Amino acid sequence: MRKFRYRLEALMRFQESSLQPLRQALQEAEHRLASDRAAMRAAEFEVSSCERTLPALVGNQALYLSALGFIRELRLRCRQLAHIVEDSEQLREQAMAALLEAQARLRQFEKHENRQRASWMAEVQRGEYREQDDAWLQRRMAGERA
Repeated sequence: MRKFRYRLEALMRFQESSLQPLRQALQEAEHRLASDRAAMRAAEFEVSSCERTLPALVGNQALYLSALGFIRELRLRCRQLAHIVEDSEQLREQAMAALLEAQARLRQFEKHENRQRASWMAEVQRGEYREQDDAWLQRRMAGERA
């Protein structure tokens, strides 16, 4: 019996090998997103801690105004970090979409291979049945002649 050979095997292997860099890109995007979110949480915590200490500075107007300016800068930094987090989320979504698309293409190849293999197996089985039928007919014909 001859062996099944999938003609698109090389293309399927290439598709499999393309998954690893996409997984790596997704992992890097998730790491960046986590890092950016942590920076944003830290900045928000710094704003809230400065706001909590603000009432204690009411007696010293110069220090109070300086603290207000600092809090304004911290809030501006939080808005900038929010935009950075949004960008990181978009990058992560793009990386996830690319990985899912590549996985879907690989599944298509696998399904195609399975269909080709099933078709090949059916053809092999039909050939075996044909051989058995021919052998049976030859025995039958030989039995009638004798």
